[in-house]
Amino acid sequence: MTRTREENAADLVRDGAWRETLLPVYVIVRGEASESEDEAVPGIYLCYVDPSLSDGERAEVALDHFHENNGIGCLDDFSIRVVDADGNVLPRLEAYENGSRSAYGDYGDRLEDGDAPAAVSRQFEGGIAGPGI
Repeated sequence: MTRTREENAADLVRDGAWRETLLPVYVIVRGEASESEDEAVPGIYLCYVDPSLSDGERAEVALDHFHENNGIGCLDDFSIRVVDADGNVLPRLEAYENGSRSAYGDYGDRLEDGDAPAAVSRQFEGGIAGPGI
């Protein structure tokens, strides 16, 4: 019997080893909140993704998990990008069904100052060129 990636991922979760197999990526949120409920949104967020995914798939999976865990009242106030540990912006996919690959990643948390890799912090502080939402 051939097992699906989702079944294999579920087994790893049960075994407690799943996150150790994943690659960290970082969701960078910049901007000025126009609503008080969004004032704490800007920052760097850690997500974990399956390393076998393409860069575009990694970005989409990270964004799925970010949005599942962080409500934003006015999305237009913010620039949101996904970068790898070296600060490289991961491209978005042109066609992607939100949530369709959530099984291939996990949400970490919002990082405190100084907890992100230096290249990621530089991207947050200096602005980011590249595709985003």
